[in-house]
Amino acid sequence: MRKQRKTPVSTVRKGKALLWGFGLDPDDGHYRFTMNGQCRLLGGSLETHRAMQARAEEIVQELSRRGYSLDSLTREQAEEMAQALEAMQPQPESKA
Repeated sequence: MRKQRKTPVSTVRKGKALLWGFGLDPDDGHYRFTMNGQCRLLGGSLETHRAMQARAEEIVQELSRRGYSLDSLTREQAEEMAQALEAMQPQPESKA
């Protein structure tokens, strides 16, 4: 029988929030791992890993610009920020 939690989930102490990125195309045999205060990026080809690093830096800068931290970010704030960052990305040219 499974032991029941005595403390409600909402009052359980939360850990530090981190931004994780996973690259799933390691085609050259290298293991890549980037870690800073707020981000952990694992794997990927050199191109993919560099793209994850650039994207993570954009996210950290946008958090700072808005006065947010990962620890205090609400779901709504995260969704709003993700949409704003996506809108700033260059759109690929359509092939006619």
